[in-house]
Amino acid sequence: MNDARFSRPRTSSRAYLFASGKGGSGKSTLSAGIAAALAMSGKRVVAWDADLLMRNLDIYTGLYEHALFDLSDVLEGRKSAGEALTPHPEIPGLSLLAAPAKRIAPAPEDMRRVARELLPLCDYLLVDAPAGIDDAFRLAAAAADRAIVVSTADLSSVGDAARCAGELDALGYRRLFLAANRVAPREIGRGFGLNLDRMIDRVGIPLIGFVREDRTVVRLDQNVSALMMRKKPTPAARDMRDIARRLTGERVPLPLR
Repeated sequence: MNDARFSRPRTSSRAYLFASGKGGSGKSTLSAGIAAALAMSGKRVVAWDADLLMRNLDIYTGLYEHALFDLSDVLEGRKSAGEALTPHPEIPGLSLLAAPAKRIAPAPEDMRRVARELLPLCDYLLVDAPAGIDDAFRLAAAAADRAIVVSTADLSSVGDAARCAGELDALGYRRLFLAANRVAPREIGRGFGLNLDRMIDRVGIPLIGFVREDRTVVRLDQNVSALMMRKKPTPAARDMRDIARRLTGERVPLPLR
């Protein structure tokens, strides 16, 4: 693995978009898991579901039955951004800004304003974008200036991730990072470092980590927060914790064997 292309973000980085360019990459899984990992390490974290048409981050964070308010309450003046947050009952420091249950059409400046209100309330703002690189994606991208682009290893996903990274670069994003998701555990140690190098070459941005495929998420009804709270962490949970540690500036080697 080429260490020059494995990057740790600067600790001043605070607002991250989780993007993919393609549905099914596990982007929401990673955003929920990394949000939980950061909060469990003592950080104040807001996970913002910015997919305005396909609300699901409340499921992945385990807050489906707890979220009373959402982005529409903020944009329509009923609640401040802080008042609209749903705190996690079991993970101190983790809160969710849910996507609206009804269709709304905010402007990019609305998203930037909400982000400005949220940033003083947290150490990390993690924005879960919709799949694709259309207008809905660009609307979510207005809320952050750094991004983690999530891709699986298949060629179509890698190609979409490359286009997503190019779009974010054109939008003026300051730092972009690649996360490889749904890595088959049997691949580790079998030339996997070379495969990661190929993904980095194709997408054109540095790697922040990889996450192994984990069927436990399905057994937990997609509650990724529950996965992260298990006393005996699964390999995928450890991988997401490692990415969270790298986000804080810690040097954590890749477990390639």
